[in-house]
Amino acid sequence: MTEPLLVLDTLVKRFGRAPDAVQAVDGVSLTVAPGEVLGLVGESGSGKSTLGRLAARLADPDAGTIRFAGQDVTRRQGRALGPLRAQIQLVFQDPVASLNPRDTIGTAVEDPLRVAGVGRAERRDRVAWL
Repeated sequence: MTEPLLVLDTLVKRFGRAPDAVQAVDGVSLTVAPGEVLGLVGESGSGKSTLGRLAARLADPDAGTIRFAGQDVTRRQGRALGPLRAQIQLVFQDPVASLNPRDTIGTAVEDPLRVAGVGRAERRDRVAWL
């Protein structure tokens, strides 16, 4: 059996102080085999980016362990993280290309027309037509 490349074991990450702390990652464990690609999908604010930052050691976990290529890298700091960061890559979503979940469909359709200089009345007509 091949040794896992990346093992995240019971990772926890909180932001802020109790009692108002936000638990962004709550006991997440996963294993990635050599050659495997991992994608995380979830709602905005569900901890995907935070988990990725923890895996690449761009952030420090509050609890849990991170093993990469058989080595515990949970507490490594500074230059000791160079080899790890050279081998783990994160691709974050493009917030400019994603839709704002708080906007209506009409607003999402109207915004590019506004940027293109289309007047308010014509924008509203076009949105209503759609």
